[in-house]
Amino acid sequence: MSALGSLELLAAGFSASFGVEVLPPGAATDGASNAPQKLTIHDLFHISHSMVPREMPATTGGEIEVNIRGLTGATTMVKVTPDTTIGEMKKMTSDKLEISKLLKFIFDRRILEDEKTVAMEGISNGSTVNYIILSEDRKSDGIFQMDTALLAQNKDYDFTTRNDGNKVFMRGEYRYHRPCGWYRYAVAVKDVYSNNTWLGVDGIRTETSAGEWPVSYHGTKMRDEGEVVRKFREGPEAEYIKGVYSSPSLAMVDEFYAQIFEFEGKRYKIALQNRINPDKAGGHMKIIPADQTEVGADYWISPMEDQTEGIFDVRPYGIIIKQI
Repeated sequence: MSALGSLELLAAGFSASFGVEVLPPGAATDGASNAPQKLTIHDLFHISHSMVPREMPATTGGEIEVNIRGLTGATTMVKVTPDTTIGEMKKMTSDKLEISKLLKFIFDRRILEDEKTVAMEGISNGSTVNYIILSEDRKSDGIFQMDTALLAQNKDYDFTTRNDGNKVFMRGEYRYHRPCGWYRYAVAVKDVYSNNTWLGVDGIRTETSAGEWPVSYHGTKMRDEGEVVRKFREGPEAEYIKGVYSSPSLAMVDEFYAQIFEFEGKRYKIALQNRINPDKAGGHMKIIPADQTEVGADYWISPMEDQTEGIFDVRPYGIIIKQI
């Protein structure tokens, strides 16, 4: 029996993508003293969308600047040296943000160890480290549980046997490449934002609906500095534009950025399906054309989500997985 569509497979995909052990619902008893902290689907998206800025020259005195980013998208900066321990950097962050609870740092899909130094963990000037706030009784487990409250399982769709051929679908005035060959887990996004116009009209259709946003795909490896810099260079110093990278090309995301993982002896890939704000004039979307990306497809770049500023320009509404 295929594992596609199971929440166990989805949890395994998240675990591989984000460097934390994510358990499916029912794997632990809610309310138990050692119950894992719950992460919502959107929490996991925030970790995925975190980009690692390119390395910049060190500041004076050998200091480097590290961006510390929470799951809500809010970011602060701390100055450390390569010899600063992760534990010391956590203390700096807690003091600066006035957080009394324990923090867990995640960088490059790895949970960082308190006794290691910034240099040992490969953190350089301009890097972004994610943090998750933990309670006292969860300080050492590094295990989380998927909260399915935001999943819309009745909207899941099996594209594994679909082949659209030359048929053209449109969303938000851009071509929509349906995820044929993949299984899509739907996210419950209706009535989450101020309106539902961005989703367009329900149903299988080939035409754009008024006011809807176009569809893009995001592979979790798009957040890694090296992956993007190797494939897109802007200017002599290989500087790239800061933001959330996605693409209308699922084929390109599949080839370069989809995370590979194993589950029950089989190999799979996982990626995210989004709607993005198409307002180029307002700075909500920048298109890097295919002839500049070195991957044969456009990059679409959107601002990071920031709940405090009301920025929700990338709205994941599906998680896609396929067996390879």
